[in-house]
Order: sequence, then C-alpha cells, then structure tokens
Amino acid sequence: MAAGCIGILTVADDFDHTGELFSVAGILVAGLVLLIDGLNVFFSRRLALHWVAIGIGVGEVVGAIAGSLPTGVSGGALLGTFGAALFGPRRR
Repeated sequence: MAAGCIGILTVADDFDHTGELFSVAGILVAGLVLLIDGLNVFFSRRLALHWVAIGIGVGEVVGAIAGSLPTGVSGGALLGTFGAALFGPRRR
C-alpha cells in the first residue's frame, strides 16, 4: 500500500503516461487486495484473494515485456479474479 501511494505521488504524478499510471495503480490495488484479505475474515473464508494480487503482478511483468501495461494489468487482474473464484476455499 505504501509503495503504491508513494508511486502515485512520485512516478505517476503527471498522469502523462498511461503505462506508469497502470503500473503504479496495479501495485496499489494488489496491496489493497492483500490488506482486505488479511483483515476481513468474511472474504478470506470464501475467496482466495491472493490470486488477484498474483494475477496483477504477473500481468505487470507480461505487460512490460509486451509493451502494453494497461492490457497486462487488466488481463492479470481478470485472470487473478478467475483464479480466486476457481481455487478459493469453498463453504462447507
């Protein structure tokens, strides 16, 4: 969370490059998801939210390699959401 906030204030402060904004926002969202997963028992029992953070991280790497961070971060978040739904703990 702190790295994402610092990144928004320093790296993506001019909002000129969309790649910078998506990269730093992806870090911020991944930190927020992990914080919610750690603090809220309701969500952690029903979904494996760490998959969303993993998907965003992998999406950032793939997006940087491909040269399109918005596509990489969005696709990674989508795949992470599917992973959280598929591999998450189930209610008994």
